[in-house]
Amino acid sequence: MADHGLTWGVLPAGIFERLLVFSPHFDDAAMGAGHLLLAHPGSTVVTVFAGRPARYPAEPTERDALGGFRAGDDVVAVRRAEDEAALGVLGAEHLWLEFVDHQYLEPEERATPEQMAPALAEAIDVVRPTAVVLPLGLANPDHVATHDAGILVAATRPDITWFGYQDAG
Repeated sequence: MADHGLTWGVLPAGIFERLLVFSPHFDDAAMGAGHLLLAHPGSTVVTVFAGRPARYPAEPTERDALGGFRAGDDVVAVRRAEDEAALGVLGAEHLWLEFVDHQYLEPEERATPEQMAPALAEAIDVVRPTAVVLPLGLANPDHVATHDAGILVAATRPDITWFGYQDAG
């Protein structure tokens, strides 16, 4: 059997030198990849669905109501402030994309992975990561779309090492 100098489970030195984590929503990277981010200060978290809707519904969505929001609240502004605080604790930078959370849109209005992929690729061009971490895309349409868009980009970026993390649904 040939010895290629590879050791199972040992990554090349410097692989996480410039880490980029794609987070569908503001809390997903912190909850799903928080330990990884803590281990690599200076990483960048790109929150994909960080855009404000054209208008919030008259009554908060079920998810927003469970978060304590009331009619008239600027949910995205509050979530962005929470994101900055959480990423500050994790020692990570943030980059927010302007896609709108599915809860505020009709299905036909939601961004497709094909529409999202160029924005993810542009974020990669800005950060120039040595490794990218994607959510596995579990149980939530925004998580699935982020994962699928990332896979489209990964197919065009073989020079970058790609990983996945288990997102909460």
